[in-house]
Amino acid sequence: MNSKFVKISSIILLSLCPGIVQTVSGFSSDDEWVSIGPSDAMIMCLHMDTTNNILFAGTVFGFQYYPFASGEWIQREDVGWMGREVLSLATCSSLPGWIITGRENAFWKGYMEYSEDWGITNTNTYMSEGGQFVDIQNDPDEPDTYYACAWSDITPGDLLKSIDRGMTWSPLTNYLHTFMTEIAIDPDNPDTVYVSGNALVTRSTDGGATWTQASSGLPGNLGVYCVAINPGNPQILVASNDNGIYRTVDGGDSWTLVNSEDSDCQHFAFNPVNPNIVVCVTFSPYRLLVSVDSGLIWEDCTGDYPGESMIDVAFSGDGDSLYVASIYSGVYTRQLTTGIEDDDVPQPDCCTLLQSSPNPFRLSTEIRYLLPEGINSNQRSAVSLAIYNTAGRLIRHWESSVVGFSNHVTWDGTDDSSREVPAGVYFVRLSSSGENAVGKLILLR
Repeated sequence: MNSKFVKISSIILLSLCPGIVQTVSGFSSDDEWVSIGPSDAMIMCLHMDTTNNILFAGTVFGFQYYPFASGEWIQREDVGWMGREVLSLATCSSLPGWIITGRENAFWKGYMEYSEDWGITNTNTYMSEGGQFVDIQNDPDEPDTYYACAWSDITPGDLLKSIDRGMTWSPLTNYLHTFMTEIAIDPDNPDTVYVSGNALVTRSTDGGATWTQASSGLPGNLGVYCVAINPGNPQILVASNDNGIYRTVDGGDSWTLVNSEDSDCQHFAFNPVNPNIVVCVTFSPYRLLVSVDSGLIWEDCTGDYPGESMIDVAFSGDGDSLYVASIYSGVYTRQLTTGIEDDDVPQPDCCTLLQSSPNPFRLSTEIRYLLPEGINSNQRSAVSLAIYNTAGRLIRHWESSVVGFSNHVTWDGTDDSSREVPAGVYFVRLSSSGENAVGKLILLR
C-alpha cells in the first residue's frame, strides 16, 4: 500500500474517532458533526451523485436532493401520500436530472419509477408482487445498465436488469434468493455481479444470466443484510449478518468472520479516493464503524454522532466528507482530515504541482507544475508526469520531452489509447530525480 495512503488512512480514522488519541498531526480537534437537514423528512436511503455533486435522500413520501452549490434541499415528495416510499435511488452520470427510484406502495408491493426532470414528473415503469425495491446499482462501464433487487417476506422478490436507464426492466431468473438486500458490481469486470439476501451471497459472471453460490464460510442459517465490493481491489468484499462482519479476499469463494462485536450492519460505503477506507452503519444498536485496512479491523466511531436511528452512509466524490443519515433527524456530515504533514509538502528545490485548472473539469484541465531551479538537461530528461485511477492503474503518461521542457500539460480525460475514461477521481504524479509530487483531479461527465 502507498505509504502516504497509510498515513492518510490512519489520520482519517483518528479524525472520525477523536477519543482514540489526544493529539494527531493534521487532525483538528474542532472537527465536529454538522447537520445539513432535511429537518422535515423521514429518511430511508442516501445516494451521492458524484458527477453533479448532489446528495439525494429517499424518504417515506418520495425523495429530496441537496445540490452543494446551493446548499438547500429541494423536495420531490407527496407528503401524506401513502405508497410513495423511496427505499433506493440511482442517477445517471451522462444525463443530469435522470433519477431512478425503487419504491414500496401502500400494499407492501414494489415498483420502479424514473424521472427525466429531477423528479418533477415520474414515470412508473415496473410493478412487482415481490415487495420493496431496496437497492439499485449502475454498471460502471455501461451508464445505461442498472440492476435492482427487492425484499419481500410474502412472495419472492424480483431481481431486475435495465439496459435503457430504467425505462424498462427485465426480470432475471435462477438467482437463488427469495428475498434480497443489496447488489455489488465488480468495477473491473462488470458482468460479475453479487447479490446478498436469504441465500447468503450469490454471484453471476455473465451479467445476471446464470448464478452460483459465493458463500463458503457464511453460516447457512443466517441471511446476509448487505454486501459491498472494494473498488480498488474487487477480490475484496465485505458482508454482514447477525453474527457480525465477514470478509473475502478471493471474490467470494471463501469468507472469514472479522468482527463479531458489532453485528447487524445495514449498509457499507467504500471511500472512492482511498478504497482501503470503508465505513458502515449498524442497527440494534445503531453505530458507525470504520476500517482503514479494507474491512479487516473495525473501530466503533459512533462517538459524539448527534443523530439517532442511523439508516445509511455515503462519501463525497472527492472522498473528503462523510455523510450519515438518521431516519428521524436528517443527514449529518463530517470532514475527513487528510492530515498530510509538513514534510509531505514539496520544498522549493523539489518538483511542485500547482493547482490544476479547472478542477473539477468536464472537457480538459491544465496541469501546471514547477521543476527545481537549476535543473540540468540530464535531469529534465528524467522528468515524467502520469495519471492514475484510484486503483493505482496507469491511465495516461507524458514523456520527458514534453514535461521536462515546459511547465504545464493539458489532459482531456482520455487514456494513452485516446479512449475516454469514466468520471471519477484521478491522481496526477510528477516525478524527477527520485522526488514525487502527487495531486488529485476530479473528472466530470
